[in-house]
Amino acid sequence: MSTQESLRRAAGVTAILVGTVCVYAIRQVDPDLYGHLAYGRYFAASGLAGIDPFAYTTSGAHWVAFEYLAQIAIWFAYAALGPAGLIVLKSIIGGTAVWLLWMSIRSTTEEPHVYLPVFVLCTVPLTRYFLFRPQLFTFVCFAAFVAVLFRTLLRHRAPLWVLPPLMLTWVNTHAGFIAGIGALGLSLLIRVSANVHQHRGSSGRPWFSDTGQLFTTLAACCAVTLATPWRLDLWRYIAAELVHGTNRRYVAEWQPVSWAREPWSAISLAAILGALTLATWSSAGRRRRVHGLPPWQWAATCAPLLAMAMLSVRHVPLAAIWSAPVISLLATSGWNAGRGQTFARLWLIVTTTAALPLVAAVLYVAEHPAPRIAVGGVLLGSRDPCRAAAFLRINHVRGNIFTPLWWGSYLTWQLSPDMRVSMDGRNISAFPDPTVLENLRFYTQQTGSDPATPLQYDTDLLLVPADAPVLAAVRQSHLWQSLYADEDAALFTRSDRPVRSNETRVPPPACSPYLQ
Repeated sequence: MSTQESLRRAAGVTAILVGTVCVYAIRQVDPDLYGHLAYGRYFAASGLAGIDPFAYTTSGAHWVAFEYLAQIAIWFAYAALGPAGLIVLKSIIGGTAVWLLWMSIRSTTEEPHVYLPVFVLCTVPLTRYFLFRPQLFTFVCFAAFVAVLFRTLLRHRAPLWVLPPLMLTWVNTHAGFIAGIGALGLSLLIRVSANVHQHRGSSGRPWFSDTGQLFTTLAACCAVTLATPWRLDLWRYIAAELVHGTNRRYVAEWQPVSWAREPWSAISLAAILGALTLATWSSAGRRRRVHGLPPWQWAATCAPLLAMAMLSVRHVPLAAIWSAPVISLLATSGWNAGRGQTFARLWLIVTTTAALPLVAAVLYVAEHPAPRIAVGGVLLGSRDPCRAAAFLRINHVRGNIFTPLWWGSYLTWQLSPDMRVSMDGRNISAFPDPTVLENLRFYTQQTGSDPATPLQYDTDLLLVPADAPVLAAVRQSHLWQSLYADEDAALFTRSDRPVRSNETRVPPPACSPYLQ
């Protein structure tokens, strides 16, 4: 066996170990998981809901349940095996996404000293967002699109025909399908740009040679996006999501990358930018082309997703998936161009930096090897409503409960159909933006929140986090009576029509640190 072949085998084994650790590492509850379980349970039992059955503030408004297929899958996995079923589902989908990332990188190079570091560089930020949520389907579908499209752009054999059927699944599981449309459009621009460079001095038809399959695939994928129960309503939702700013102001995953809030994502994104810059520099040269394009144009294809990732951390995985084959392609060209020891040393620095988050993932798995899903502080912020929910359940309390947006999904999971919430993690897919803002301001602004705000709706109960600024005003208000309190939350019933409960008021049990 040659030395090169031995290196490739060692790189393959290393990649398997890295992918396994990274896919398995994140086993923590996200606040929206409970909503996905509740909605999937409902869809499996009753079919799709045209009218919202979970919230009372919207008065039976139309609900675009665009993630219904993913939510049904999440519910079936949980119903079959409990938390272990969710881990299995995540591992299958996430593992497939990582394998597709590997395939897209390998389509660009045969050099293990290039493709293994790039794989590590981009796998870690991708898998840090492998939560138990429908976005998993976006990651695997986008990785499949990128793998197929890069093989097409590099003129390898590629099954473009699989993308429209894949889009059919994607559009019914998560709204991130728009990234697939964008990747197809960007690939068309890359092919046209390469043709322009190849046929410099001519115009017209030569620019669009070998673009027919890409055009057809793009048109088919766009048509498939209407093959959902929501048809044009889905596109209206996406348009609303793109222009409104409430999420970007209040929800952490919609906010810019921050060294303070999410240092590992910041490190990973900085390493990706550094590797891309270095690879572009190394491959640059007078009239130099990499598969028909100047290196800077390949690097420019990463700019939209990298900019989106900087503005919103939820886009970091998509930036990693697209950037990986571009970095590998340019780094291989630079390596072969003979930039010498300078490039090799800089490449070692960048890839070593990329390995730092991997070390954190390995240490976390070593400390928490058991297949359990942790609740902890990641669940619902600094406070936890599980004992308040247990109090309501075991004391058979009924009614409509006004609750923070970030607690609504958990309470729906625990208390539906006996109780309905004011708002949950569905956000603007089910609630008007002014209603979302009203809820967030009521619970988060430091002064001025009016204890009477929940009473403009048919509210029976009010749940307030123990650290919410409005709590003191609610306690002093004659509009509310205390029903239950612990160090995490306080529960109130309205004074003019207090809810009924067991007279004995059974105290709730302690909460488990793991998903049950």
